[in-house]
Amino acid sequence: MPKPTLLASTPINNAPWEAYRRPYVRDLAYVLACPNVLTQWLDFTPHQNTHTIAVHSREFWLAQFEAYKERMNELDTTNGYQELTRYLLKRPSPNRLGFHFEGLVSFWLEDGFARKLHPYETLANNVQLYNGKQTIGELDLILYNHTEKLIEHWELAIKFFMGSPPFAPVNWIGINSNDNLERKMTYMQTKQFRTVWVETDNHGRVKIDKRYGVIKGRFFMPMDITNFTHPDWLSASFPLHEWCDRSNSINLATLDISKLRPAHYIEWFSKRDFYDDRYS
Repeated sequence: MPKPTLLASTPINNAPWEAYRRPYVRDLAYVLACPNVLTQWLDFTPHQNTHTIAVHSREFWLAQFEAYKERMNELDTTNGYQELTRYLLKRPSPNRLGFHFEGLVSFWLEDGFARKLHPYETLANNVQLYNGKQTIGELDLILYNHTEKLIEHWELAIKFFMGSPPFAPVNWIGINSNDNLERKMTYMQTKQFRTVWVETDNHGRVKIDKRYGVIKGRFFMPMDITNFTHPDWLSASFPLHEWCDRSNSINLATLDISKLRPAHYIEWFSKRDFYDDRYS
């Protein structure tokens, strides 16, 4: 796919995260209300002996959003916002998209469990994987599900991908053309999700009972696609926007440019006014 200069469409109408005033609270609401991109995990390595991987349903994430809504209202309207801000900014590389996503999920997990708003206790995060003395990767989250009495491994990914026909997972590609959905899922399944036992600082050695791939973000479709057939693996409520090559004068002639947001919008989960001012 050629390297386009992207134009992102206007934000999703009535997106629940846009109801919040403070940017980190909007991002937190986005992290909870946005569904997983996947309706089911796709195994691209059937010849390898790997573990079964699950995904949370759209209903699961909406339930978490509703359960946490009162707390988000508090963060959005009181000095409690400083608690969220301090938590996020003390983490490594807080302004990088992936680390910001991990920080928001981790805050919700820890804060929500302490307030008895969900059953997931964080046992460990960012667990280093070694081959001898060499670090070969890490596991994002090791949780204890108090409802189901299971140790769960959640692996997180935030992806803003451009799509092209025939819209299979390999056709959803990032800014780095080597990064696509199929490749990311294959890596997660054959590397991070192969782990069975995990050493934790405060809970000893635990065995993973269940694995979840948590992949969120936004997908951008070519604006001139008129016969898009929704793949059964792609969540019907996952945020879809449009992309367009700025040199495509035919497509651009059909658009009201003033209503488009620049590609810089994809650097965040929710609207940042300073981008509107900078690129107006």
